[in-house]
Amino acid sequence: MADQKISAMTAGTPLAGDNHVIERGGTANYKVAESVLEATIATNIAGTVAGQMAGTSNVTGQKLIWNAGTAKWIDDDFSITYIISSPTASVLYPPFECGFNGTIEAVRLNSGTVLGNGTVDLYKMTYAQVGTGTPGTAFSIVGTAAKPAIAGTHVYQNTTFTGWTSTAFTKGDWIYPYVTGAGTVLNLSVAISGRKTAVS
Repeated sequence: MADQKISAMTAGTPLAGDNHVIERGGTANYKVAESVLEATIATNIAGTVAGQMAGTSNVTGQKLIWNAGTAKWIDDDFSITYIISSPTASVLYPPFECGFNGTIEAVRLNSGTVLGNGTVDLYKMTYAQVGTGTPGTAFSIVGTAAKPAIAGTHVYQNTTFTGWTSTAFTKGDWIYPYVTGAGTVLNLSVAISGRKTAVS
């Protein structure tokens, strides 16, 4: 056939089961608009990913990874442990900063091998609020609910948070442990765990 520019070729349906963009089946040449080609590639990629993920679903806080040719959802959990040495009642201890957005799913206390008593409240402030003064009960995420406490034992766990003001936090928030009561406990671990809720 005579020489012909690609732009002068007849437009046809691209990538309909074959591998040729310029030549199809060895019998005819076609031009394919760049936008059409890009859309076709995107559709094929989306179909491949959808096929890999068939039968799977995610929950808030999971992240998608590609492992050995397969797409998988995995948990994006966190755990923060704060150790209070010689806990003293009515003392607000220095805060720790939250480095991501998340939701608390469990709060646990542990006094090691020493049985005793210890009660902790948790205050949350934004970075802007930190500079405005010492947090008070208005900042408690426990609110009027029963405070995390060990009583004559060495462990405590809460995973239901009935009556709590909030279990969510944002990247940049600060959480203060406030010991409202303590007795015979030498050290107290305050462990907060949960799930990251958004890219941050």
